[in-house]
Amino acid sequence: CSVTLGLALLPDEQYVEAMQAINATVRNGVFAFSFFGAALSLLLALAVHAPRPRSRRFVLIALAAVLYIGGGFIVTFLVNVPMNEDLARVGDAAPAVLAQVRAEYEGSWNFWNGVRTLFSSLAFVTLIVACLSKSD
Repeated sequence: CSVTLGLALLPDEQYVEAMQAINATVRNGVFAFSFFGAALSLLLALAVHAPRPRSRRFVLIALAAVLYIGGGFIVTFLVNVPMNEDLARVGDAAPAVLAQVRAEYEGSWNFWNGVRTLFSSLAFVTLIVACLSKSD
């Protein structure tokens, strides 16, 4: 949220350049471990609890997996990554073009980033509840 608010203060050219730089460097080992590792960990937790599919813990882990994979993981690949790839193709452009590119990108990207944040947070809270629930 703070980063987004800071980026919003930038002029169009600097905003586009900053987002391009972020998008170009985000794919790294730490990001991959946390992003893919979270999904894999949820699936592994489901497998561990699969012998008791009607237990409260299994249901909560399944819900957390659906929330994270559906609202965070898939949205990233179907919405944010294509938007980032489109933005990466913007080269040197006139100020009016950069203003239009930003107008088409910023609001939509922020909305979908908010969706990802919300669903990932809900998944995290659901997983905490699952961990704290009594095994039945």
